[in-house]
Amino acid sequence: MPDDALLIWKDMCKVYPILSKVAVKYLVPFATSVPSERLVSKTGLTLNKQRNRLTSKHLNQLLFFKRIE
Repeated sequence: MPDDALLIWKDMCKVYPILSKVAVKYLVPFATSVPSERLVSKTGLTLNKQRNRLTSKHLNQLLFFKRIE
């Protein structure tokens, strides 16, 4: 049995077809830096001159809420 979780779920696709699709979707690593670039962009838009007293805790909360919108 392979040690790689992705290979295990590819082998299990006949037994658990729906669950294996979900697992493969979330176990595949990102090949780009797009998610981190989006976060930096949203941080720049959120942290501006009008919000210069925003603490890091509140900034994290705002970015979290923007992500789930």
